[in-house]
Amino acid sequence: MKLKKIELRNWGRYPSVTLDVDSPKDKPVVLIRAKNDRGKTTFFYAIKYALYGKKGLASHKNQNNPQDWITHQSAAQGDGEMFVELTIEHENVEYRIQRKQKFFQTNTGDKINSDGDEELNIFDESGPSSAAGKTKPNKDNWINGHLLPADASQFFFFDGEDIKRYTDEQEDHVEKAILRVLGIKALTNAKDDLFNLQVVFNENYNKKIREKSRDTKTKEVLETKEKKIEEQKTVIEHLQGAQKQSRIVKEGYTKQLLSFEAVKEKIKQREQITDTNENLRTQLNDEKNTLKNLRSISSLLLLHPLLKIIDNTEENPPSKDQWESQTAQHMIIKKFTKCVCDTKIDSSINGILKEKVLELKPNPQAALKRFVESTIGRTLPDKKRADLEHAIQDQVRIQAEIDANDTSIANLNKEIGLSTDAANLIPVLRDKEKKAYEEEVQFGRDLERAIDQQAELDKDAGSLRKKLLQAIQSTEVSEAEHQRDFVIKLTDSMKKCIDAYFNERKPELEKLVSDVFISLTNNKKLYSGVIVKDNFELALKHFNGTTLPAYQYGPSAGAAQIVATSLIAGLNKFSTHKAPVVIDTPLGRLDDVHRTNILKYYNEMSEQGVIILYTPTEINDNDQVILEDYVSHHYQIIELPDQPALSNIQKYEGQN
Repeated sequence: MKLKKIELRNWGRYPSVTLDVDSPKDKPVVLIRAKNDRGKTTFFYAIKYALYGKKGLASHKNQNNPQDWITHQSAAQGDGEMFVELTIEHENVEYRIQRKQKFFQTNTGDKINSDGDEELNIFDESGPSSAAGKTKPNKDNWINGHLLPADASQFFFFDGEDIKRYTDEQEDHVEKAILRVLGIKALTNAKDDLFNLQVVFNENYNKKIREKSRDTKTKEVLETKEKKIEEQKTVIEHLQGAQKQSRIVKEGYTKQLLSFEAVKEKIKQREQITDTNENLRTQLNDEKNTLKNLRSISSLLLLHPLLKIIDNTEENPPSKDQWESQTAQHMIIKKFTKCVCDTKIDSSINGILKEKVLELKPNPQAALKRFVESTIGRTLPDKKRADLEHAIQDQVRIQAEIDANDTSIANLNKEIGLSTDAANLIPVLRDKEKKAYEEEVQFGRDLERAIDQQAELDKDAGSLRKKLLQAIQSTEVSEAEHQRDFVIKLTDSMKKCIDAYFNERKPELEKLVSDVFISLTNNKKLYSGVIVKDNFELALKHFNGTTLPAYQYGPSAGAAQIVATSLIAGLNKFSTHKAPVVIDTPLGRLDDVHRTNILKYYNEMSEQGVIILYTPTEINDNDQVILEDYVSHHYQIIELPDQPALSNIQKYEGQN
């Protein structure tokens, strides 16, 4: 399903808007800019309403009825209709999906009168679509069955900040989302219904036994056993919760340790570089001392760069005036008044150079060159000259290494920050991690014993029931037993089928989610991917083999958003449905690195187009540079000049 055009009439802040969102594959991104309270979220829900009606508005906190979205100003002026229309392309056929509702005039704008009857029309290129059926239920079913199911729409239309719920502890959003995209939500619902029926049939079975049995003593013992079984279930649930909490605490300490170990390694690097610099500075002082010992000849070395300058000016010789005023005075007197070892040129040499330069006429370059060559040849032996040049080169090289190391030390200091002291807590954290692990193990052992005890109680209760049954020749009891056993077997079989299907598809899903996460995270050196545990909990896989619950990844909502976005994008790719992606508030509280990564990724989210609704603080000029190669349309939402409560959408021309 490719979205091509959106038309709004009397929807929220929009009295009338028609927007072209058709985009080619190489430029799939459509940007819509809006300040707060201008209608960004209103536009987002318009798309969901067109496809799913009232169900599409259910996630909105306040306005979850279509009547809530009718433009008040229009309703106050007279009778009319509100509608949202999407022009889409699906399987090479263009459709118009129009969902509308009539409204009636009011005396004030604070109340909307509507008959509540929602009308859904679907048109193809030849008129009303026969494929979608004639009745509204059939049209809704066509959208859910052929375009995009409402349950799967959350992976295509989502709030960038709200999706962090997928990483919340003790939430079942991940399980529901995965089951939906796998297409087995109906099966799991059926399994849950069967389990509830199993409880009912088991209670009915026990009731029949008690009613028909005359063995009062055995009945009393059985009732006691059944009571203990229920109590033991409570104990098991408590131990399971305690074990999970200990695991969470342990993994929290593990995360801190990983962070502190990283700091510790950086501190070690800093110390190594500092030691290296100390050695280099010693070498530098040695080289400077060598140059000072050669002070008597060091001035002559300046003639070498002078020769190079002369060679460079021979092809384009300066005028006499330029030579006298610029070349001689600037190059000799100013540039070469000091040698590289910070020792002043011998006054006699300086005087000779100055005199010669000023006297050279009419060909100063050639004359000066001959003077320099003859001077070097007379006064500076080749070996001395080579030693001096080597010493100077070493000094320059060593200084460059020192400067580079100083930069590295400064960067490491920034990365270490205030964590230096915290790194000293590593032994304390290791002790706490160990204790939490021991608690987890102990709870696990207690849990095993409790489960064994429950199994023993179940066995005893089964024996007692069998004893009672032997004394009972009742058709009612047999039927109740048959019903219970049948439902138990059916529930178990369905669970095994669901688990097998899930385990078969899970590696593919994990890879898709992991690929997205690695492309978005700024911790590529720490984590190798994302895994989905059997209890549907998301976890990050560390390169050292450990795992970290997703809700513990990073201290900020921005970090949680990265994990959640990875899941959503992975589920999107995993889904058999193809649809555009519409994102409201895309960047939220992301840091600069995460912002850049996620902006670069948005163009890959869907070949059917990506619509991003953003505020100026979310996507700035630099961010737009990152996106510009992928953007086909760029709009902005503005207030109507004469009606600030209403909005329109126009082409964005940049900052005003």
